[in-house]
Amino acid sequence: MIPDLSWLLTLAAIGFIVVATVLTAIRPLVVDREKSTRKPTGTKRERLTSGIDGAHRIRLRITERSLDTVSVRARALGIVPGYQYVFVCDQLLASLSESANRAIVAHEVAHHRGWHPLLRVVLLAVALIGWPLAIASGVPYALVGGIGALPLYVLFVCWIERQTEYCADAYAGKQVGYDSMINALNYLKKTKSGRQQSRFAGLLATYPSFAERIDHLKDSAEEDDNDQGGLE
Repeated sequence: MIPDLSWLLTLAAIGFIVVATVLTAIRPLVVDREKSTRKPTGTKRERLTSGIDGAHRIRLRITERSLDTVSVRARALGIVPGYQYVFVCDQLLASLSESANRAIVAHEVAHHRGWHPLLRVVLLAVALIGWPLAIASGVPYALVGGIGALPLYVLFVCWIERQTEYCADAYAGKQVGYDSMINALNYLKKTKSGRQQSRFAGLLATYPSFAERIDHLKDSAEEDDNDQGGLE
């Protein structure tokens, strides 16, 4: 009875992941249709993407308002090559310097280069499919072990999500300039909404605080300077 239920849960989880993958793939197309978005002119696109590796593969869109919430002013959406989008709020572009705008775009391009949107689906699939599959396959203590491991896995996923932000920041710093990315983050920090999160809430956060990102970026800049200084 329990094995049958486990296989049923496994099939349900697989179905859920398939649906989630499809929705992740088509979401940017829906956003592009339903939101007030527009393509940048050729000149503006060139200014926003100049010198950014991989930007030519990305569909860049400018939105009249933020996506989802007030705090989401730029986002990388899509997992299908050729249909990977970067959405940037017009108000954000108008508030930053040209180099800071390029840093914002480079950050989002980095998410696509690292396949971070797809990574989120994979991390979800590992938990939703792996656990019931282990139970159905008769792995010893799979049920109890899964219950015990689930909180740790959630913390691990949140940590991975935060690392993708650090990686994207570092990529933008290398492509456009660390000062430009730091200036962009300082503006986002100054204009963000919401309260400062506690240390415990920070463990469950999928985004590091802007202060943490700025500090991490400064460390990356120092490491790059030291590496270049060691070259002859």
